Amino acid sequence: MTLNQQDEMYAHPVMSSAILREAGVVDEHWHLLVQTHHEQDDGQGYPAGLRGEEIHPDARLLALVDSLCEHLQQDGVLPSQVMASLFRGELGPFAPALVSLLIKEMGIYPPGSFVRLANNEIAVVTHSGDKANQPRVAALRKLDGPPYADVLLRDTRQPAYRVVEAVAAASAAVKPAYLTRLWTSRLG
Repeated sequence: MTLNQQDEMYAHPVMSSAILREAGVVDEHWHLLVQTHHEQDDGQGYPAGLRGEEIHPDARLLALVDSLCEHLQQDGVLPSQVMASLFRGELGPFAPALVSLLIKEMGIYPPGSFVRLANNEIAVVTHSGDKANQPRVAALRKLDGPPYADVLLRDTRQPAYRVVEAVAAASAAVKPAYLTRLWTSRLG
């Protein structure tokens, strides 16, 4: 990393807060969280080198979400793999209670993930479910068939529609316009 890149990285929390201000965000709590989400218990974080109790608990949650988003953007890695790595503590020294809270809220198949159902349909996760492994999904097509004309909502609590595995986005084999229609419809 060059010195210029390091300076940009250290400025990122403060610059992000400034961008939020320009966008009309006036909640000072949000600015505090954004400005301190890269601080670390040992004081090695940035930009202020805060330690332990000086770091607001909500900033720790934002740091966890920031790390999760970074890992979810990696090519070739399934969201469920990222969630498993998070659960195993491989994404950083995050408090287990925060990790559990995030997984409870998002599930092990985060919204936007693609999955194969027990009936061999490929579906996209639309919402988390009551259980981490039972998301709300919209079936897109049979594994070996063309995309469905309309979205078919499936209840993954039902044995025929349980999630068998996460699959790559390419498995969906649908055009972005099809997914756009899905995300802009009211899925309830």
